[in-house]
Amino acid sequence: MPYPGLRSIARNTAFLTVARAVNVGTRTVYVILVARLLGPELYAMLAYSQAWYLAFMPIAIFGLGGVMVRSIGLDRTQAPEIAARALTVRLLSTTVAAIACVVLGWVLARDPQTPVLISVLVFALVARGVTQWAQHLFTAFEVSHHSMRQELVFRVTEVSIAIAVLLAGGDIIFLVATHAAVWWVQAIRALLIVHRRLVPLRVAWSPSRWLPMVVQAFPFFMGLLGMGWQNQAPVVMFRNLSADDVLVGQFALAMQALFISAALPEALAAAALPVLARSAQRADGKDLTYARGLLRLSFLLGAGAGLCGMAFGPWLFPVLFGPRFETAGHLVGLTLWCLIPMMARTALPAVIVARGHFYVAMFGSLAGAAAVTVLMPVLVDALGAPGAVLAAGLAMTVPAVVTIAFAVAKGWITIYAVLVRPVGAVAAGLAAYLFLQPLSPWLALAVALVAMGLASIALQVITKEERGGLRALYAEYRANRGRRNGGGGDAGDGGLDGG
Repeated sequence: MPYPGLRSIARNTAFLTVARAVNVGTRTVYVILVARLLGPELYAMLAYSQAWYLAFMPIAIFGLGGVMVRSIGLDRTQAPEIAARALTVRLLSTTVAAIACVVLGWVLARDPQTPVLISVLVFALVARGVTQWAQHLFTAFEVSHHSMRQELVFRVTEVSIAIAVLLAGGDIIFLVATHAAVWWVQAIRALLIVHRRLVPLRVAWSPSRWLPMVVQAFPFFMGLLGMGWQNQAPVVMFRNLSADDVLVGQFALAMQALFISAALPEALAAAALPVLARSAQRADGKDLTYARGLLRLSFLLGAGAGLCGMAFGPWLFPVLFGPRFETAGHLVGLTLWCLIPMMARTALPAVIVARGHFYVAMFGSLAGAAAVTVLMPVLVDALGAPGAVLAAGLAMTVPAVVTIAFAVAKGWITIYAVLVRPVGAVAAGLAAYLFLQPLSPWLALAVALVAMGLASIALQVITKEERGGLRALYAEYRANRGRRNGGGGDAGDGGLDGG
């Protein structure tokens, strides 16, 4: 089997991507409904409250995902003990995160209703911390179909209940209460799946058993803390920097479009880690093939999303969300260009961690968090909402630069291959769009995408080796398709990557 690791990544990515796709679809419906019914001012309050509690999620998660996935990926016989230690730490860290979220929310909020929303959403924080522990185990055991099914059931349920609540005249408090309640039901079901099918549920209260895991998880925790602040700080800080709640709502909606668009790279990075850990252990170089390909792909997908946002955003957002969100439609094109650094910053950390360099990604993530904290006030004061988008994009670029520089220093990648060639293709597409946009944004978009595609082929942005791997993967899929029936077992079970 010439590309077994690639097949494992693709299989688990498919499950996680379907799960994220369900989440994206339901969240899109949810956001459209909520934005239309609440309006920019109340949507700004909701978005701020959600961004606030999500900023504390890294504390709840405490970086255990990378430790669990990597450790179980290397030796599954230790899975019950690893899971018990991780669950103990997760319960402790989630408690700390919940207390800090509520206390600081009441102290720092600028209006009386926001702390109430945060106090309700903190229950979702706890439930999501527990659910994430289970989902890390699904990824570690490469049975990500459980995540897919969970998302399918509970995100659709949440949106359906939210629609009923809003149409029945329920207010924003009922909305966030529904969010928290559904996450709790999902957490309970996830725990049952883990207990019945993967490992028994138990804890390891003795500090001598779980403290080593805390030490091992610390760089992951700091990295997640920095990454979480990069993601949530733009909305949290912009609401405190701007007195215009309508504009805050517009900005928050544009940022929501960015995070919805980031589902694929997040799924790919999560699904790849167990295979990358074994690839690094075998020193077969396939982990670097993955990273190089994802880096180049980040430019093409990010540029494509940015160009589509520039062309469609000003027309589509008022149609979907109402005329009060016209400004968000003009912001979304600029915002979606941030998908390039958002994807690029996920390409190398999994490989770097799999090769045992735990602190590099941490430094990059913390540097990005510091950058957004410093840049937001300066650029918002100078440029307003576009300045906030620029600050977010620059902050996301910092961890990508740190990890790329480290990989170049190690001789793992070359600047020409992963940066110069894809940037050249993107430049061709952007130049075509800007030249033709005054005539017609639709014509400009079509020509720009064709120009970028042709430039990608000419510059070999996707290499011959990578195209061969994809062809082999597709051929294997076609060959196996005839041998499988619809109930032929869990596709994610077992180590099919030859590790």
